[in-house]
Amino acid sequence: MYDADEYILKDGEKTARVYPNTGEKQGCPLSPLLFSLYFNDVDESSEGVHGALTGTTDSSVTHILYADDLTLMANDPGAMQTLLNRLHWYA
Repeated sequence: MYDADEYILKDGEKTARVYPNTGEKQGCPLSPLLFSLYFNDVDESSEGVHGALTGTTDSSVTHILYADDLTLMANDPGAMQTLLNRLHWYA
C-alpha cells in the first residue's frame, strides 16, 4: 500500500522528505472501520464524569465520535482532566 510513497514536508524554506511505511493514508476507507473497532467501548471510560452541559438538566455530553475522530467535552477543567487521564489509560 505504501510502496514507493514519498511526501515532502515544507516549513518556510526548510523541506524534508518522508517515506512512510506504516499506518494508513489520508482518506483511506479503512480509517473509520479501524477507529470503530478500536474505540468501540470508549464510552465506558467516561462513566461517572459530568461532561458538557446540554439543553436538559439531567444529561451531559462527555464525548462525540464521528468517522475517525473523537472529541472530549466538559465544562469543568477537573472533569476534562479526568476524561484525558482515562483516555490515556484506555489507549
